[in-house]
Amino acid sequence: MNSKYGALFVVTLLLTISWFAMPSISTIRVASAQGPKTSTDPEPYQVNVAVTNNGNNNLIGSIHVISSSTGAVKNANGITFPAGQTVTQIFEFNQSEIPKGTEFAVEVVYGDDYSIIAYGVNNQADNVPEFFNMNIP
Repeated sequence: MNSKYGALFVVTLLLTISWFAMPSISTIRVASAQGPKTSTDPEPYQVNVAVTNNGNNNLIGSIHVISSSTGAVKNANGITFPAGQTVTQIFEFNQSEIPKGTEFAVEVVYGDDYSIIAYGVNNQADNVPEFFNMNIP
């Protein structure tokens, strides 16, 4: 009887060790396959949106960044805009989604279908993020 339990223990131990070792081996393969980032890799275009709720009530809403000419859309839904506070959301786009010179809109929807809209153009020569400060009255 003891030899059966001993063999079962050894098999369980080997399976446990191999289970823990396998994820790290596959992770190493994935990391080495990606390689280092080169200077020719395009940086993402960032749109930073800061929304200040100047009202007395907390509001729920969303932020949308839309380029109608390229069809690029990024959304952040279910955001709480606390009364008297600022919420910041960062949106990242590939350079092909909003290329330099492309216009886009930032829309903040809040409360009972109220919205504010601001417009921008990707004209950053140094891949500097675009900043929008928007105020809910």
